[in-house]
Amino acid sequence: MADDRRFMNNWPPSPIDLNAEQRGIERLLDRLASFPQLGELNRGAAPTLHRGFSGALVWSVQAAAGRYAVRLWPSGWLRERLEGLHHLLRSLAESGLTFLAVPLRTSFGTTLTSCDDRWLQVEPWLPGVPDAHPSPVRSAAAMHALARWHIAAAKFRPAPEHRAWFASAADQPAPSVAERLQRLQQLRAARLREWEAIAAARAPAETREWLSQLTERIVRGAEAVLGELNAASRWTVPVQPVLRDIWRDHVLYTGADVTGLIDPSACRTDTVAADLARLLGSLYGNETQAWEAALASYQAHRPLSAAECRLIPVLHRSGILLSGATWLEWLGPRQRFDPDDPRVMARLRELVANWPT
Repeated sequence: MADDRRFMNNWPPSPIDLNAEQRGIERLLDRLASFPQLGELNRGAAPTLHRGFSGALVWSVQAAAGRYAVRLWPSGWLRERLEGLHHLLRSLAESGLTFLAVPLRTSFGTTLTSCDDRWLQVEPWLPGVPDAHPSPVRSAAAMHALARWHIAAAKFRPAPEHRAWFASAADQPAPSVAERLQRLQQLRAARLREWEAIAAARAPAETREWLSQLTERIVRGAEAVLGELNAASRWTVPVQPVLRDIWRDHVLYTGADVTGLIDPSACRTDTVAADLARLLGSLYGNETQAWEAALASYQAHRPLSAAECRLIPVLHRSGILLSGATWLEWLGPRQRFDPDDPRVMARLRELVANWPT
């Protein structure tokens, strides 16, 4: 559908000029006067900037009403899609989910305001910390929280203008399969090696080695993954709003409880298998027993169909391969990140180490 293609064409978003945004913090704080629920801001405590790989900027600010996250979206994001996402989050909260952040309303009744030609939103700062190696108790809690999110989201009924992103349907091919199939068909070994060469030209020696290993794994694995996706394109599954980028850093724990599922920016209609593949892959790599235990915990609350179960490993393998290709493009021709950034090196190492066998 046309609106969906417009969104996909804006992903990944263009990088933000970080220095310019830091210079504009005072302007940003001034815009927060539009959110009466915040109360008075503590301007003596400087906002703390958190910058992720998605391109969005998130500040932590202290206000009379508590601690809040101020998110500034990159240019190119559609207001209609963001508003639809906010309606979904509010619906989930009203159904009883307490581990998600619902954006505040402005004095005009909206959840977005403009700031330097971008959209700005404010939401409560959720408590808790992520855990890269959760205990069995925490793992079960994460699966329970994700299952509850999926069950509630399947009942959501979007407004007509938001159906392009957040509608549900009983059985159809998974959108993520079609998208990955199209992208993989466009990848060429020569292009991947060209991206690697561009990235390697400005990378330290250790990073160059990881780039080389990553490229070779993508080239060697592409044909098998393409075959899997071709087969999966004929399977039908229920589709509904899902998070699509739920990974270990987006699950917050306080003690044994999940107190946050954060950053739903990639959320839209797809299969729940996409969320399970993304989260379990980030937590457990190729540890088969850990996957099985986590899926059993999930299915105690939301059973999976046979087709959903078959899709999970397919989406895991294709996700790892295409994530590797994305990083080659980001570090090569797009130059979105510095190749000697420790976070980048850690991500490259992890992709290679967790490559599906």
